[in-house]
Amino acid sequence: MLNIQKAEKAKIAQLQSCNDQFFDAPVGLFFAVNQALNICAKMDIAMMRNVMTSVKVQGLDTCPQAAWNHLHALVLNILDAAQFEELVCGMALGYADPEQIVNRFITSGVPVEDFAVLLNND
Repeated sequence: MLNIQKAEKAKIAQLQSCNDQFFDAPVGLFFAVNQALNICAKMDIAMMRNVMTSVKVQGLDTCPQAAWNHLHALVLNILDAAQFEELVCGMALGYADPEQIVNRFITSGVPVEDFAVLLNND
């Protein structure tokens, strides 16, 4: 547990600021898509999971970060992206520090049956 309560605004802000620094990772990636693509084509960005899996095999760690979206205009400007590009997320790439509590934080899950409908083809 991170031991940060909702009322502890300073602690929350400090944790969130780690996103803006890619959690001190040596590499920061940004993923963007053309705004004109329909929702079906935008699923291609989900293939960033391939990046995450590929680097994990090499012993590296990643952290996809939707937190960059609030800085989308700044990021796209710095990257000199075309006006039709839309920022999807950032991603930290490096070696996770196992001593940092944030790297040991595991959210509680729910059974798949609580959010999905499973169909039997029999």
